[in-house]
Amino acid sequence: MNKQVGLNIFLKSSCANYDHYYGGCLFKKTCKVEQGERCNYFEKAVLPTAMDIGQSKRLYSFYEKYCKINKHLQKEQERTCPDCGIGLRPHQKYCDKCNYKRRKKTQREYQKKYRLQNR
Repeated sequence: MNKQVGLNIFLKSSCANYDHYYGGCLFKKTCKVEQGERCNYFEKAVLPTAMDIGQSKRLYSFYEKYCKINKHLQKEQERTCPDCGIGLRPHQKYCDKCNYKRRKKTQREYQKKYRLQNR
């Protein structure tokens, strides 16, 4: 696979502003990433969402290599469950399994306290 074909597949699958019919950017006539330049939209909108689809390492490394960025871009840290270390989805505090265990434990403590009060 040559470099240009790999780049087109990369852009088509990741950037919402890439014109699939004519090629290039929807906002400008030429795509900055195709020219090897940094793109603000790509860095602020596309790269942060790459973690949600499990493609962060691939997208970051391809973008850094193609745009000839010397320093590594700041990646969002993948959040993990504090109890078991499994990766979390956005807006999750604990994984589903640990959340279930914590809820059961809280309910047990509440029931125990309730029973002692009503003796």
